Amino acid sequence: MQLPDLFLKRLERIAPPDRLDGVVRSFTESLWTGFRVNPLAGGTGDVVHDLGLTSVEALSWLPGGYVAGPADRSRLLDSPAVRDGRLWVQNPSSMIPPVVLAPGVGDAVLDLAAAPGSKTLQLAGMMGGDADIAAVEPVKGRFYRLKRNLRSHGAAFVKTFNKDGMKVWHYRPDHFDRVLLDAPCSTEGGFRAGDPDTFSHWSLKKVRTMAGKQRRLLESALRAVKPGGLVVYSTCSFAPEENEAVVQHALDCFGDSVCVEPIALDLPGRQAGLAEWEGQEFAPEVTESVRILPDARYEAFFVCRIRRLE
Repeated sequence: MQLPDLFLKRLERIAPPDRLDGVVRSFTESLWTGFRVNPLAGGTGDVVHDLGLTSVEALSWLPGGYVAGPADRSRLLDSPAVRDGRLWVQNPSSMIPPVVLAPGVGDAVLDLAAAPGSKTLQLAGMMGGDADIAAVEPVKGRFYRLKRNLRSHGAAFVKTFNKDGMKVWHYRPDHFDRVLLDAPCSTEGGFRAGDPDTFSHWSLKKVRTMAGKQRRLLESALRAVKPGGLVVYSTCSFAPEENEAVVQHALDCFGDSVCVEPIALDLPGRQAGLAEWEGQEFAPEVTESVRILPDARYEAFFVCRIRRLE
């Protein structure tokens, strides 16, 4: 089944002309499976070697991160190492935001939209068992799934809250050193041409509805972080309304008290944030955001690093 025509027409204006064919092809390609070692459950590099995968590649920018070829997907997913939590299956693009957040020892960290827990677990693995991490999820079913995943993968020490992320700053204003907001989005990065369920509910109305929620969540994140602290904002959407325009909204709201910082990671498929969309020109610093254009290994993603200055 064909992807929505309007989505494809918008994509022609988002992806560079020399990359467009590859982006469109990614919606039909057989995908590699990303995974990473979970040190909280005893995972090590030896676990990966013992899997006996025929096609596996290490991620150059993330120690302990890997992708396995399509032929190895079943062997990986059925392995004892995945079942007992020593490995966690996660697309490489989804692993980028915690790396960009780069929490330090002793930091108080908030994951503002945490379920099902992939990035929370990654942060916990980076920081260790005495980490001060709070994870928030408003939807009750997803919240309990988050708690189960954290508990069964060695991160029961993470504090979890069934709260509306838009209101969290009321309880902890100016409190956290680092905040991760991997925002709920229209999930355009997960579209598959052969699976209508992945895009059947997509529309511009949904994009705009999600953008409204994202703006309020990012405002909450920037009010919950300390002056001098860092917020990383990300989505798995192509839509500029959910990405650059949300960052621009934050710059308009907070003025000189926030700024967008460069992201130094050398990533495949990296593209600078857009300078304009639908007649709206963005501040030059918005182009410091990073778009990951999809291929067989990486899903589409958007990541922005925002510093609160005061």
